[in-house]
Amino acid sequence: CTADGQFLIVISRNLTRPALNLSSLYVKDGQEAECKPKLSTARLVTFHFPITSCGSSKREEDVSLIYETDVLGKKMIQTGKLGSITRDSTFSLHVQCKYTGSQETGLQTNVTVYTVSPPPPASEDRILELELRIAKGGDYRSWYVDSDYPIQRILQEPVFVEVRVLDRTDPMIVLRLHDCWATPVRAPDHEVQWSLLVDGCPYEGDVYQTLLHPVVVFSDKVPNTSQAVEVKTFVFLDGKFEQPLTRKVSH
Repeated sequence: CTADGQFLIVISRNLTRPALNLSSLYVKDGQEAECKPKLSTARLVTFHFPITSCGSSKREEDVSLIYETDVLGKKMIQTGKLGSITRDSTFSLHVQCKYTGSQETGLQTNVTVYTVSPPPPASEDRILELELRIAKGGDYRSWYVDSDYPIQRILQEPVFVEVRVLDRTDPMIVLRLHDCWATPVRAPDHEVQWSLLVDGCPYEGDVYQTLLHPVVVFSDKVPNTSQAVEVKTFVFLDGKFEQPLTRKVSH
């Protein structure tokens, strides 16, 4: 703050980490030409303007006059087909000049940088292995094994299914089932299908909709790495004769 009533603000790119994008900086509410940077290099940017311009505020405190302004940073936003992202945090530099009479009495500068912490890295970089298994009851405590199949169920009887991530202990991994469907054969791309979940929600075209259950977390499980659903038993029909298909249903 100068004795003749000027803001002189110098900002280094190294004020933040990662380095600040100096070209994104501007004076809040400052529309006039004098509010633009007076000097800009690869390492620093300088703003120099009167304390009464560029949208600055003024207030009295005892026998002093206080002038305040803010330098902000614009976020670079990237827009794609399915959403928008930014990799910039919010930058705000608050500058306060305090005067008593006509003499400069001091400068108070408060720097506030709001930085979103990056997520912790995955414990390992490899392909996720998933397992679908069927529970013997709605408590999801005991499970059928390979030697138990095929399992016989009466139509409309519930089947308790769990999908889980195997051999991962990273607490940042979250499993969300998006689209789930059944086919009369092992091939998931078979032309005959019946939807169970669509966009993470029960298929609305089914009278007996799939139920999503809270996952029971035991000591051997990592939270959020499994999802439990309940499906009412059904049978695929031959589209021409409306007779049940006789193929074995695989899991």
